Amino acid sequence: MRMFFFHIVNFRQTSKALLYILLLGTLFFSTGFTLPEKVENLLKQIPYLNKVLKKEKVPNELLEKTQKALEKAFWEGAPKFAPKPWQKAQDYFQKAQKALEEKNYRYTQFYLEKSLEWAKKAEEKAIKERKRQKIKAQEKLKKFLTLHSEIKKDPNWQIKIRLLEEFIKYEKFEEFEKEFKKIQEELKKGGQAPF
Repeated sequence: MRMFFFHIVNFRQTSKALLYILLLGTLFFSTGFTLPEKVENLLKQIPYLNKVLKKEKVPNELLEKTQKALEKAFWEGAPKFAPKPWQKAQDYFQKAQKALEEKNYRYTQFYLEKSLEWAKKAEEKAIKERKRQKIKAQEKLKKFLTLHSEIKKDPNWQIKIRLLEEFIKYEKFEEFEKEFKKIQEELKKGGQAPF
């Protein structure tokens, strides 16, 4: 083995050295496999080859950009309103973190790009879904109030209607639906048509 590296370092047998370099290059560099540190140090002594063996840079900018995109998607409600794209973004980010720990920066960059892409999709879908649900709840409340105009005058019902409006305003759609069902049940008990 030492003889092998001796030939490469001194370039006495140039054709063999180049063949070995090409074989090593295709074997290790195309598969993403990293060389042991001792072998890497020996290969760095070879002129021109040290340019090929430069260490890859950690994609810090992409990492920060992806983290910000994930955070933004989270605050837009992606876990609730767009769970599938959000989960994919999270999965890719976890894979990127694992690749970063293993110092495999090519894979880190690939997974970060995928995570960023899915985080943006999750954010867009969450915004659309929130808008859709808000419009749906507003229309439902409006239709209900047109059918039961007498409710607006009663102070007990005004509080409940105000609560429904607040749920819509703060995008608490599940709570809106629960409270809306309670109001419908109360109207049924009172002998009125609920909706």
